[in-house]
Amino acid sequence: MALGLVIALFVVGAIYDLWGLRVARRLLPILIAIGSAFFALTQIITGTFLVFLIYEGVAMFLALIIYVHSAKTRGHPGAKLMVAGVLITIIAAAFQANRNIELTVIWTFDHNGVFHLIQMTGLVALVAGLRAALETVPEASRLSGRVFHEKPDEP
Repeated sequence: MALGLVIALFVVGAIYDLWGLRVARRLLPILIAIGSAFFALTQIITGTFLVFLIYEGVAMFLALIIYVHSAKTRGHPGAKLMVAGVLITIIAAAFQANRNIELTVIWTFDHNGVFHLIQMTGLVALVAGLRAALETVPEASRLSGRVFHEKPDEP
């Protein structure tokens, strides 16, 4: 359940970065429902990783499109780092999907272990991208926790 919601909320964050607070708030309940539906589906369809791969793949592809667009056309701070983090996440998922992968570096890591090793670098890129974006938020906004500079809604 937590994984489904984290992925859904990641997409909400990407939507906020592209279309602003109003659109992100409007889509938040829908994406939480999708994350919950993902969890329910994993309870019905057990023993396969395909459900997760499809769900994460669609979400990460959507986020990738958003951040590539933001980096190329809007020059949003941190967007290039977000692109790198999402690409690394997609690469990590590809390794996780291949059960034949094994890596020995002091310890032996199976496909899940290799996924987590790769994903750690992706998380560093995502955090750096988030930090770069947050550094542009006005100080009053950071102190109060409120966002005073809502992005305009664009088509």
